Amino acid sequence: MTTLRPNADTAHVTAKDWYDAYGASEPVRYVDEVYGPSETDMLIQAVPYSWLDSDMSDEDMVEMLLREDPELVDDGGLDALIGCARSAYDAAEGTSDLLDEAVAAYRRGDLDECEQALDNASSHETDHGDDPATQALRSQLIDDGNDS
Repeated sequence: MTTLRPNADTAHVTAKDWYDAYGASEPVRYVDEVYGPSETDMLIQAVPYSWLDSDMSDEDMVEMLLREDPELVDDGGLDALIGCARSAYDAAEGTSDLLDEAVAAYRRGDLDECEQALDNASSHETDHGDDPATQALRSQLIDDGNDS
C-alpha cells in the first residue's frame, strides 16, 4: 500500500542546482593565437544561471561571453549555446515548480495530488534526460511499501 512518509524531508534540488548539474554543450568556434581557428564544445554553464534569471538579452549575453573570452568567435555558435542554456533554464524552473507542487500536496496530506505532481515532474524532467531530482524527492515523500 502506498502512503505518504510521516515527517519526510521535503527539501529538493533547486532550479539553479538542476541547471548547474545539467550536462549539455554546444560547439563554438574560437581563434587560438598559436593554432588559429578551431572548434570546441562549451558547456551551457558558460552562460551563468544568474544571467538567465535576469532581464539580460541574448545579445548582451553574447557580448559578455566575448568579453570574458576574447578568443571566442561570434558566428552563431554562441547564439546556439545561449538557446540551449535557455532551454535548460526553462526545464530547471519547470521541474523545480513541479517539485514544489508535490511538496505542497504532501504538506496538505494529499497522496493522490502528491503522486500526480511527482509524475508530472518526472515527465517534465525526462524530456531533458533522466529524472534524478524527481526520483530523489519521490523516495523522500512516498512509501510504496517496497522498502527492505
